[in-house]
Amino acid sequence: MRARLMGSRHRWGMGPWPTVLFLTTLFFITNQGLNFGSGQVVVPTAQEIAESTAGSGSLEKQISMVALAAFGLTVLLGQRGTRPKVNGALGWLILSFLVWAFASLAWADDKIIASKRLCILAAFCLGALAVNKSFSLRDIVRFSLFSCSTTLLLGFLVEVAHGEFQPFQEGYRFCGMIHPNPQGWNCALLFLSGIALGRTGEKGRRFFLACGLVGFVFLILTRSRGAWAAALLSLVMLWSAGWTRARKLVACYIAALAFVLALLVTGDALYPALRKAILLGRDDESTETLNGRVRLWDEAFSYASRRPIQGYGYDSFWTPQHELDISEAVGWGVGAAHNGYLDLVLGVGLVGAAIYVSILLLSIARSLLLFRRHRNGLVGFALAVLVFYALVMSIDGIAMGPTIPTFVVFLLLLKLGFRMEEPRLHMLARNGNSTSVASQSFRAGHGEPEPRGHFGFQRPI
Repeated sequence: MRARLMGSRHRWGMGPWPTVLFLTTLFFITNQGLNFGSGQVVVPTAQEIAESTAGSGSLEKQISMVALAAFGLTVLLGQRGTRPKVNGALGWLILSFLVWAFASLAWADDKIIASKRLCILAAFCLGALAVNKSFSLRDIVRFSLFSCSTTLLLGFLVEVAHGEFQPFQEGYRFCGMIHPNPQGWNCALLFLSGIALGRTGEKGRRFFLACGLVGFVFLILTRSRGAWAAALLSLVMLWSAGWTRARKLVACYIAALAFVLALLVTGDALYPALRKAILLGRDDESTETLNGRVRLWDEAFSYASRRPIQGYGYDSFWTPQHELDISEAVGWGVGAAHNGYLDLVLGVGLVGAAIYVSILLLSIARSLLLFRRHRNGLVGFALAVLVFYALVMSIDGIAMGPTIPTFVVFLLLLKLGFRMEEPRLHMLARNGNSTSVASQSFRAGHGEPEPRGHFGFQRPI
């Protein structure tokens, strides 16, 4: 009985593996579609993007989302003894956003597109709730490592098999079987999960750190500047999260001094080299540059200003007509705002976007507080991933896409905003068995103990 209450049936070697394999396969089918990359990014025309949006979507994607929803319902209805409970303001904000998103169907311009996007959102929520019933925070990090490394490995093998892996060729971007930007998110998540598991002190520490290093190397090869910058900034925030104010000031002073000395030594040669490094060698004026996105954002803002409060319906602004009109205005084919926050404003208006931003800020604040309090590497992973997600949303359309990084963010948000309660735990608490209840604040396993609940803490922060 005690072993069952401690969650031994959910250890990595038993319960989570079938779920990990199922989810990895599901997201591979959803996002890969066996579209072999060429190492060169081909920008689709406006007509091609419009036709893609007008279509019903790939059959593989539809089947995958139905499978995810069925999995979630099966798990949630099959374990009635455990139920999710709102854990503080964050949980209520998540519920508020979901209510607003589904209510937006009433005023959506294209109700068919809005319905499809809402079905994906419902499948994500059901799947994430189901996974959180049996996954510890350590399991989530390992799922991230396994799924992202599998995606990276298969993509690498495909490029090698087709002679397309040419990292020293000018203009090359590592794709695998997806676009370089989503591949960049995938590599960044692999990098952060490898670092997190490497810091826990458990067996295989060197292997996990090596996986993180591989993820970082391929992140650079994707030439995805947004993911690269966001990953580094999130790691810097995690690294300095426990510092005192004085230590942060000293670090900033040393960094500024080092930069000035480098300028004095190298002279005019530093700026071009630094600019090339920051841009990852993509020093061009293609449609993927920031200049092209600024023109797109200006045009999208003009549409958002027409319906600022409620938007055009959840994730349904980009109808074929809007895509054609905006593509003609900016001079290149677009099917998204390339900014997650702007896509939110277009979809659910300022109200929905404000709620979602509040969710991100509160979840980051909670993770930061927990990390400072417990110095737990697994909580540090949650903090780094949420910061990465919030940063990369500013220049990429990562917000609600059916990808592994987005699903991991959903898992972390629900882990923070809700807690799974079992009647036995409350019975033990009422009987005064504080030792048994406290022992369940940490998942059984080797290495660093893992907090549960708010990440499993019993009182909301």
